[in-house]
Amino acid sequence: HEKDEKFNRPTHYDGMLEVVGVTGIVHLGQIQSGIRSGVRLAQGGHVHIRMNNDYPVPVQVDGEPWLQPPCDITIIRSAL
Repeated sequence: HEKDEKFNRPTHYDGMLEVVGVTGIVHLGQIQSGIRSGVRLAQGGHVHIRMNNDYPVPVQVDGEPWLQPPCDITIIRSAL
């Protein structure tokens, strides 16, 4: 996780947003138990995600899960 050369090492105080993905419920359980890490997708103070899915996909933000239809998601540093 911290060894990925595409991303800076995450800290609590860097003002950067860490976007990670999971491959399924088993992967999520492994992350929560410390066996594995999430798949790092993005890091930054401004993150834009375009979801071009053909059907709603499960997403979770701050512990709140829902099914998300296709959309554009923009997160900016001032919102952190």
